[in-house]
Parts: sequence; C-alpha cells; structure tokens
Amino acid sequence: MKKYTTILVLALLIAGCVSTQTVSWPAGFSEGTITLPENTESVAVVNRTKLTYMPPLPDATKIYPNRLETSEGLITGFYNEVYNRHFLTYKGTSYQFQDVATDSFLPRLEQSQIQSVSKSADILVSLEMLHQFYEDQYVVEIRKQKAEGDTYREVDYIVGKRKMHLTAGWRVYNTKTGELVDSFVSVEDYTYEAEDVDRPKVTELLDKNLARELRNMGLRLGHAYAAKVSPTKHFTYRNIYDRGSDELEMAAAKVRDDKWEEAAEIWESALETEGNKKRKAMLYHNLAMYKERSGDQEAAKKYAKLAANHHKLGAQTQQQVGF
Repeated sequence: MKKYTTILVLALLIAGCVSTQTVSWPAGFSEGTITLPENTESVAVVNRTKLTYMPPLPDATKIYPNRLETSEGLITGFYNEVYNRHFLTYKGTSYQFQDVATDSFLPRLEQSQIQSVSKSADILVSLEMLHQFYEDQYVVEIRKQKAEGDTYREVDYIVGKRKMHLTAGWRVYNTKTGELVDSFVSVEDYTYEAEDVDRPKVTELLDKNLARELRNMGLRLGHAYAAKVSPTKHFTYRNIYDRGSDELEMAAAKVRDDKWEEAAEIWESALETEGNKKRKAMLYHNLAMYKERSGDQEAAKKYAKLAANHHKLGAQTQQQVGF
C-alpha cells in the first residue's frame, strides 16, 4: 500500500509539471443572413404579442390555446442563440405596446416607441405576430400482447396525434433611425403522440405534454430567427503551459488578466536563464501561441520549431500553428 501511494504521488507531481490552461481569442466572424446597420453591437427585444383567443374562433375544429409557453420559448430561444454566437450584446427584454396576437403583423412601432424600449441597443427585435392552434386525431391500432404461455392476444390501442401549428412574425428596427431592417414570418407544424387502451387517458397524456411542446416549438423558432439576425464570432482555442517554474505561473496569471504583452516579456526573460530543455520548450510554446494570437504566423512557426528542437512536446506546438 505504501509503495502504491508513493507511485501515485510521483505520478501526480509529474502530471503537475505539464499543466496547461486554455486560452482563446477572436478569429473572425460570419454574418447572419440579415444586413445589419453599420457598427451594430447590441440588441434589445420587445414582445408585443398578447394571446386572448375568444369566440367566435376562426375554425371550430381546432383548439386555440391561450398559453404563454410559446412566446416565452420564442424569446428565450432568441436570447440563447444570440448569447451562443458571442457577437451581439443582449440589452434586455420589454413587454410594452402589446396587442391581441393574430396571424397578421401589428402596426409598426413609431420612433418614440422604439427609443423607449430599446435600452440603448443598436437594433430592436420585436415579436409582433403570434398565432397557434392544434387539432387532435385518434386512430385505432391493433397491437399484440403476450398472454399465457406462448400465446398472444390482440388489443386495440388508441393513438392520439396532436397536430400543432405556430406562426411567429418578427421585425427588426434600427433604433437610431426607426427604419425597418427586416420583417420575417417563422412557421412550424409539429405533431406529437400518445397512446393507451383508454381514450380519455390518451387525451390526458397529450395535455400533460402540451406546455413542454409549446415551449419547445417557440425555442426552435427563436433559435432560427436569431441565426438570421446575429453574426457569429469565431474563436481560436489553444493551451499554454502554466506550471513548472515561477515564471510560467506568473506569466499565466498575466494571461488570465488579458495582459499578453507582459506575459511574453516574462517568457522571453526566462529563456535567458532556463537550463531545463523541457521547460525551455514550454516557454517557446507559449511564445508561439502569443505570436499566433498577434497574427504573426511566421514568428509563431519560428518559436514552434525552437520548442520542437528542445523537447518532443514541441511537435504538438508545430502542429497547432500549421507548421
């Protein structure tokens, strides 16, 4: 047991000598499908839709749920996708200027209204159309169930199919000018099912899952529209060595504070006195990452080659900088 513990401690110490931390930096971006005003950096959202389906209904064969899960899903889905794209700053959501939601756009917002809910964002995304309904169909399907021994019996199962429809209309306003940047209608038709031998039980199961399915439909359409609006910022991810010497640890702390130039000075200074080839390769590796981040690919390759000349870990450095 003592021998095993000693080996484990030694293994941990060795592993600690090659500890790394992940770093990243912007590597460009790809545009959404909507051309945004120049220098757009932030977005706010207003949900103007209010669900109040009342008789007479458009179609008596369909059910029009007055449920908020859909609009909540639309706004949340839009926010999540904007956040994941790391380009636009999300300034917040408002619920002003609401009116009864239909399958038509609400009247356009005036400039004064846009300014009052924009929260100083560059663009305002407005949910201005929301129409949802569903209809249920029931069919009988014969299933085999195991009976006694090797015998089976046929059982009538009721399969309920809930066909759902969602229409969401979006507008994007330039908050500085009030001009309409985009107007788009998202549509989804979706079916989910439940089954049982008892029809009331089938309806109960369909109703039990309704809130989840409404929200999920909203999330999907919110995600999809955010992908049209927001560009995507792309990042390069690399590792730097942060353990093995005092200089490596100090420089890593500088990087965590986004002080890359100061970190590079520490790595360069440490090279003058470092005698261990492995630690020297670590320093060259870190300098290669610094040069790659700075856009100097030739210098990055030079340091990667020096890292490889001193230790086998430099081969990975060369691979990362495209040697």
